[in-house]
Amino acid sequence: MQTIKRFYTALGALALSSAALLPAAPATAADEAAAATAVHADQHQAAAAEFRAQLEADLNALGLSATQKQDLGALVQLYGEQLAAIIRRGEAARVELLQLSPLDPDYDTVTNQVSQAAAANAADVVNTLSELQRTAFLLLSNAQQDRFLQLRAERQQEMRAKLAELRARREAERAASGLPAAGD
Repeated sequence: MQTIKRFYTALGALALSSAALLPAAPATAADEAAAATAVHADQHQAAAAEFRAQLEADLNALGLSATQKQDLGALVQLYGEQLAAIIRRGEAARVELLQLSPLDPDYDTVTNQVSQAAAANAADVVNTLSELQRTAFLLLSNAQQDRFLQLRAERQQEMRAKLAELRARREAERAASGLPAAGD
């Protein structure tokens, strides 16, 4: 189960990596990168803890056998290592961008390179998670597969509700600050 926790903690980091908030006025690019990384780490820890708790509850709801748990742990180890490598690449690119000044002569070149690498990393994440899900799904009995699909639909609905709430909160904040609504 510890391997599963590490895997989903890494996955949570990836999911939140684009949500880092920058401090008001950092003194240097290095300060900016350090502050953004600290905020990112706090966001990651909170989201990862929530995700782990939900994952454990969902796994318990599936009623996995000891053999299934062992097989799933092996899969998570394998795919977790692949995802961790993708996360490290993405984090290195994020830090590189945070340290780059818009006045740097290579600004456009580096930004384009990082953008292309981010697209490739996103594709790698989708493919890796798809493979993991398919392989893990095949370890389940028919009844467990049905329950998995039900749980996944519930989590997707919960996520849609959270995103709608976040959008509404951001729009309210924009309206309160006098900024135009998104899309205006």
